[in-house]
Amino acid sequence: MTVALATYIVCPMRTQDERRKIDGIWVKTLRKELGLNQAEFAARLDVSRSAIARWELNVARPTKLAANALLLLAGSSHGGKEPEKP
Repeated sequence: MTVALATYIVCPMRTQDERRKIDGIWVKTLRKELGLNQAEFAARLDVSRSAIARWELNVARPTKLAANALLLLAGSSHGGKEPEKP
């Protein structure tokens, strides 16, 4: 039997405030700046498309692991800066 293991790069958040600033507008802005639809964005973060929709509508918040992935994605695509809110 073969078991496939996913590898995640996990880094601790610098402060709890970093997770708090991730709201629906921030997630949607990042996704649109990357030119991705919800399904493509979800695939990059290894979450469901419905999770992205819930985050963008502020119905749910990303887990710590997902928040770290969002911050890493934002940092790599914006040179360490965060996306501007409209």
